[in-house]
Formats: sequence, C-alpha cells, structure tokens
Amino acid sequence: NGAGVWTTQLQAASIVAGSLAAGASSVQIRGEQDKITFSSLRMQCDPGVVTGDGEVALNGAHDARVTLKVVDVPVTMLVAVEWQMKLSGLASGDLHYEGNDQGGGAKGQLAVSHGKFNVLPWLGKVTSLVGLQDISDVEVDKATTDFEWKDRALHLTNLDVRKNDVTRIAGEVDVDAKGQVDGKLKLGLPSIVTAKWPQLQEKVFPVQLEDFNWADVHLTGTPDHLQEDLTPRLLAAGLGQGTDLLNQATQKATDLFNNFMGK
Repeated sequence: NGAGVWTTQLQAASIVAGSLAAGASSVQIRGEQDKITFSSLRMQCDPGVVTGDGEVALNGAHDARVTLKVVDVPVTMLVAVEWQMKLSGLASGDLHYEGNDQGGGAKGQLAVSHGKFNVLPWLGKVTSLVGLQDISDVEVDKATTDFEWKDRALHLTNLDVRKNDVTRIAGEVDVDAKGQVDGKLKLGLPSIVTAKWPQLQEKVFPVQLEDFNWADVHLTGTPDHLQEDLTPRLLAAGLGQGTDLLNQATQKATDLFNNFMGK
C-alpha cells in the first residue's frame, strides 16, 4: 500500500500436515516490516473445524504466537500414528502456542465427545470382575484434560474420564519425546460395588470420594505395551477375599493373571 504493508487472502482446497487432513481452508495475512500477522484462519476438518490467529516476528529470534480453537475435530487427526488405532472421538478445545527459532511450546484444554480409549485393556477386566459393565471399546460419557507440549514431550494434567455408574479415571500422564509413558492415575469404582468386597475396598480401593472408592495406578511403557501395577494388588485382594470374588468371575480372574504375566 506504499507504506511497507501488504495484505492478502489465501485459500486452499485441501491441506495435509502430518496426521491433520483439512478440506477447504482460508486465512487473511498482513505483512509489515517487523512481523507477519494472520487472522480469520479456518480449516474444515470434517466433521469439525479449526479456527485461529497469530503472528510471527521477522526480526530477532522470530518470536511467534498462535491461538487455535478446534471444534469436533477427529482425535485421530491430532495424535501420533502409534495412538491412532487406540483412540477415537471428536475433540474440542483451545491451543495456545508460543515459540521462536530456539523452540516453542503449546498448552490448552481438550474435551472429547463420543470418546473410546482402547489403551487400557486391563480396565475392562477390572470392571467386569467386580460385576460392572465391561467397558472395553465402550463410549465414555466424559473425557477432558489440560495439556502442555514442549520439546516433543506431552504432559496431560487434570485428566477426567468417566463412564457413568461404572468407573472414573483421574490424574496425569507424561509421554516423552521417545513415546515412553509415565502415568500417575487414580481409578474409581462405585463405592456401592467395592463395599461388597471388604478386602478389595480396604487393600486396593481405600479412599472414598464422591460415591466412588479410589485406587492409585502407575502406568508405564509404550502405546503398544502399556503396563500397570494394579493387577497384582487386585489379584492378591481377590485371593484374600476368599472364593466369593473369584467364583463370581473365574475366567475373568484368569484373564487378569494372563494379562499381568503377558500371556
């Protein structure tokens, strides 16, 4: 415009960036002597959409900031390949990125609707063992988390996953740059259920809160081979309970043992 400022609008029929595949997309761009600003970003990710704005400095360390909002974007578009067969649902939330030539990081919040999480196969065995619904490959009623990503490592906090009247999962999970998982979780089962098994409630699920009794679970490993420390404690409590718990689901107890031993 004669003052060192230019503006343009870009449109694309499709955009692919890693696992993210967008259809019709557009953005407004404004260039100045010291920075480039983009606004009105819109990327159609059927059935959802990504919108946002941001700016990148043209001098110094090229400081950048980006704010994105996602609505009903398939979870498989937002996670690494090794997680795509284990997670499903539609994600909504906010992402705020800040960085420069030396690196950067992002943080925000996500909520997943119609979510299924096939990363904890032992959880379905636990719930069915005590007479609850086997939640393997079952859609949960709530799934929310805060997240922070930096140096290719992901940190999930305030994790809250619920299947009403069956189970709840809370806590935090770290996934490092090499895909190693370190999760400190709390698993809740309805108190009315754990009360039927005093040994189980006392030894494994001792903390009562909001009509649930809670057990600590340490999760380690990789997406293809996650390990947890709940199964041996659950088995020990089941044996201590006597025959009632094991007779209720003999095959499920065997499955738990085989899962623990990696068979």
